[in-house]
Amino acid sequence: MIAMQRQQLDWFRLNSRERTYQLRSGSKKVVSLSWDNGRCPSATAEAHGERWLFNCIGYLSKQVVVQSPRTGKMIAKFVPNTGGGTLHMTDGTVYTLKSEYPLHPEMRWENEDGETLVRFHGDFGFENKSGDVELARHLPPDSSYDITLLTSLGWYLMVSSFLDMTLIM
Repeated sequence: MIAMQRQQLDWFRLNSRERTYQLRSGSKKVVSLSWDNGRCPSATAEAHGERWLFNCIGYLSKQVVVQSPRTGKMIAKFVPNTGGGTLHMTDGTVYTLKSEYPLHPEMRWENEDGETLVRFHGDFGFENKSGDVELARHLPPDSSYDITLLTSLGWYLMVSSFLDMTLIM
């Protein structure tokens, strides 16, 4: 099992009406995530000069296609299942999203060996801080792109799931 480290990586809600979030390490912005508009299921994430467009397709299955906004090329596809789902990267890499506890905003991404890479804790109360992120202590040196994508997509999925649950209740 990969040991997790608790960096100060916190998700902050900047504007709940427009659904904009920032992942920060202290006061430094690491990732930004914003929905195209308040009612649209698509969002854009940006980090370290990279950008991803998340498009939710389907009604009940809610698959998410990850595209490059510059080229429109598909980078990955997330297919949900009970308690999480699977992200299929176009290069053949597969990551699994698992819910830590049913009906609680805690999720984790695992690699193909079942090792936890990223863990999310959501807190969707009325404070600006919305949650935090833990990363595996020893990540492969060439994994920065994938980890940033997993962090962004995981938060998109967590917020979307929370919003879906509030509509049901």
